[in-house]
Amino acid sequence: MEVKFIERLKEYALNSPMQIALTFLNYAAGDRSELNVTYTELYNRARAVAVSLIEEGLKTGDRVVVLSNQTKENVFAILGTMLAGGVFTIIPSPDNESRKQRFKSVLESSGAKFILYDNLSEEPMKESGKGEIAAVKNINTAECNGNPNEWIQPEICGTSLLYLQYTSGSTSVPKGVMVTYGNMYYSLEYAKYCIKENMPEVLVFWAPIFHNMGLFTVFLDLYIGARCVIMPPDAFLENPLNWLKAVSDYKAELTMAPNSAFDFCTKYIDDAALASLDLSTLKFVINGSEPITHKTLNSFTQKFRKCGFELSMFCTGYGLAEATCVASGALHKVDFKNIDYDCKRKNKFVLCGDDSPSQMQIASMGRVIGNLKAVIVDPETGRELGDNEIGEIWLQGETVSGGYWNQKEQDTTFRGTIKNRKGFFLKTGDIGALYDGELYIIGRLKEVIIINGHNLYSQDIEKNLKEAVPALRLCSIISFSKTIGGKERVITCVELAAGARHDFKDLEGKINESFSCVFSFTPYDIVFVEERSLPRTDNGKIQIIKSGELYDTGLLKTVYSTKASELSGDSSRKILKPQNAYEERVMEIFTRLLEPEAEISTDDSFFTIGGDSLAVTQLASMIKSEFGTVIPMKYILENPTIHAISNCIQLEKENKSLEAYYTSKKTLAEECRLDQSIIPDLQGALQIGNPENVFLTGSTGFVGAHLIASLMDRTRAAVYCHVRSKNQEDAYKRIIDNAVYFNCWKEEYRERIVPVPGELTKPMLGMSEAAFDQLSRVIDTIYHNGAMLNFIYPYSYLRNINVAGTEECLRLACRNRAKVFNHISTFSVFDNPSHFRTVAYENDSLESDKGYFLGYTESKWVAEKLVRIAGERGLKACIYRPGEITGAVTSGIWKMNDMVSRFIAACIQMEAVPDISVKVHITPVDYIAASIVYLSMQKESIGNAFNLVNESVKTVREIGEYIRSFGFNVRIIPYEAWKQLLVEAGSENALKLLEPLFLEEKSEEESILRRYADLEAHYDTSNVLKGLGNSGISCAPVDEKLMFRYLDHFVSAGYIPAPKNMERSNGFKELAHIS
Repeated sequence: MEVKFIERLKEYALNSPMQIALTFLNYAAGDRSELNVTYTELYNRARAVAVSLIEEGLKTGDRVVVLSNQTKENVFAILGTMLAGGVFTIIPSPDNESRKQRFKSVLESSGAKFILYDNLSEEPMKESGKGEIAAVKNINTAECNGNPNEWIQPEICGTSLLYLQYTSGSTSVPKGVMVTYGNMYYSLEYAKYCIKENMPEVLVFWAPIFHNMGLFTVFLDLYIGARCVIMPPDAFLENPLNWLKAVSDYKAELTMAPNSAFDFCTKYIDDAALASLDLSTLKFVINGSEPITHKTLNSFTQKFRKCGFELSMFCTGYGLAEATCVASGALHKVDFKNIDYDCKRKNKFVLCGDDSPSQMQIASMGRVIGNLKAVIVDPETGRELGDNEIGEIWLQGETVSGGYWNQKEQDTTFRGTIKNRKGFFLKTGDIGALYDGELYIIGRLKEVIIINGHNLYSQDIEKNLKEAVPALRLCSIISFSKTIGGKERVITCVELAAGARHDFKDLEGKINESFSCVFSFTPYDIVFVEERSLPRTDNGKIQIIKSGELYDTGLLKTVYSTKASELSGDSSRKILKPQNAYEERVMEIFTRLLEPEAEISTDDSFFTIGGDSLAVTQLASMIKSEFGTVIPMKYILENPTIHAISNCIQLEKENKSLEAYYTSKKTLAEECRLDQSIIPDLQGALQIGNPENVFLTGSTGFVGAHLIASLMDRTRAAVYCHVRSKNQEDAYKRIIDNAVYFNCWKEEYRERIVPVPGELTKPMLGMSEAAFDQLSRVIDTIYHNGAMLNFIYPYSYLRNINVAGTEECLRLACRNRAKVFNHISTFSVFDNPSHFRTVAYENDSLESDKGYFLGYTESKWVAEKLVRIAGERGLKACIYRPGEITGAVTSGIWKMNDMVSRFIAACIQMEAVPDISVKVHITPVDYIAASIVYLSMQKESIGNAFNLVNESVKTVREIGEYIRSFGFNVRIIPYEAWKQLLVEAGSENALKLLEPLFLEEKSEEESILRRYADLEAHYDTSNVLKGLGNSGISCAPVDEKLMFRYLDHFVSAGYIPAPKNMERSNGFKELAHIS
């Protein structure tokens, strides 16, 4: 680059003397003005600065600090330093206290001998450090009047130092990255290669030149001979329209900004201004420097589409100063993946459906550029990780810097070594994963919050809170952890938006509710601070670690703190004291478990005073130990206060029914009330056997993916897929990604998929009335598969989605034209005393609502009753009750979020299987989906129910033998001993969250062991056998081949470790044809 860059600059100056290289925009007078610099002027002024520096005594390698104000003098100073053989570092003008400190530290660190400043920097520089600048030559770039013709090209090469890029310091003290000419050359060449098909002629940006992104853009512009239009950052912040107007007026083909800038434009640019914008010339819109959200990209595209903007213009990428700005990129293909959040917290990158209760969305940063190598590494051990694992990103290649200035030997950041790989790697400090060759960024290593052995990231918390609490959407939110009282605690800081007024107590409740629901714990403290008061880096990023230090020292500009409010004895908060011995003892348990700093009240929720999902399992265990009785988890969760739990314990001790106290709510039977307006059209013709347009809920789930495949293969119908999404494009992508994950996708399906964005918990399924009405006129068949599967939550938690969602689907079925309604239920609706030791006939009317073990089963029982009520009103409906839904026979792909998969994984983790005869009804998902679709097209099926349960039943003991045969060292041990191992297991155990289910054994009706052993009903499958007839559909037997396929998938997905006896395991893999 050392020759090519200078020669190119000279070539442009000689061959195109009047071509504009740089345009600087000024908004100081209110109107926009411009100052143009041609390539000839640029070349001559750079040489003049170089000659002046040499005359002032600069020698090759001397450091020069350039003070930046986004002016032409800044670029002259950079290029002049290069042409003189010096090493520049560009930092912001020291115009505030933070920048003054940075100025002083960079002067000291770099050992600079020169400062090049412009007129705007002169006064701030002199005020910042008279002592520091006295020892350095201070030169106003505008006064550098050396003779350009006296310039002699310095002797420099690829390893020569070009500049020091002082890092932003979002998590650490700024350090000078040593960037060589070779580093920059390769980075520019890679960038040029990526855009070569549509080489831009005009670039527009407002990022500060001292920032990585801004500096690299200037170099790229001059390297490809384009025109770069440079705005002051304040012009964007004051009015984001200024940026897009510049893009429009100068017909820019490339621009860039962080994700928040696109949000800013969407929110603050008035629709009336859109007519003045033409964004159609854009080819590359680079979104970088911040976490990227699908919502932001879609919202921006929707708003500015009328201006010629298209979603395909967006490009994502990953870069850092230590790798010369560019490491990976995705051009015209911003790909998002839904990953399982619970798996992510365990450092596993596992795709999931949109309706997964723990899904989160993450953007691809594209493929690594050029010859750069990216490896995902365990930061603690240095072990290279696989494609489905999350770890630290390590890089190696020509763009990677040689280290930090004056810290090369002491700093190990650039000296990572990996077994079986040659050379050193850069430890980026960024957490991410590689999937299908593309890079995904999760967060910063230093910002990881570890709670109960699970990893959380500040950006995930911010995203969730802004979605859950609309009042926070314009606020900046960070979270960090502190060790308090020997425990890791989370503190969340909310930086208030300008002019906003808030009810802090109300926000506290909403934030705690959101934390509890999504992350299963609540923050130790929620701190609301003044607008723009959190410490930031030069490029505007909030410094999380510095914020944590200010929290420790009490120096945050706090407006309201939940913890301070508690400790000061908030007068508005009434403390209820224990009224009896039970409440006193339960309060002691709460106190021992949570160690609250403030006085707690008997009506405080367990979750709002520091409890989480793991702590609530410990609570159940401690209650059993203290009182010798078991309170089912559904009762604890229904009302997790000292007062309510104490009442439950007292009722248990007095042998009284908990059901009566459990709620003052209606009985389940009273819940079975269907809106009187839901009445089907009895006159229209039904489309049975040959559906044309079907509607499917739960389309981005496990069963949903297989139902789509079966509908595509067995019908010619268009499938309208209901997806929790705000637009069709996003919904489409989620449907396909989910189907691909479960190996259910064929490209020919695409044209028959119709995404329907919505929400199962909302009226009219989250659609507008017009869209709901139009859909009801089009579809002829409904498959209601959407539901929340959770074994811990009580009925009240699940009612909204599992019951109210069913009612809205029935409303759709009964609106306008006649339809067939197919309802996917569960075989566990028979799990109550009225069916113990009986035959569970398929068309049983399910009269009894008493004695169910799980809130989930209660919700499915009520949903079935609503379907039957609709049937009595004339709706043509079928009900399907799958057994334990497991992976497909062909692929074995199966997610670990149900009881059976968790149980298998937990046994392997504990190296023990209980010696019990509990029956496991393993029923492969592909059989279930194929059966539902086939049966739904038979006229004889109308009005019937179908128990889709595998008749090839295995006991837990038999499954344990399969696990052993696969190569895992597991023992078959007594049930009580196995339970004790589960109680003693850590939070990483797959079954830990379901531990309370195994403790609830006071009576036959509350024993999971007996319910699924000698008390379990025998499931009648007469309707299934008759209905499938000669279809050729049959359920695969549970044998070694099927179990080994499942276990092999669990290992490859990272749910369980590989078996220690690999030789034995590989032999069985070959037997099952899954090697």
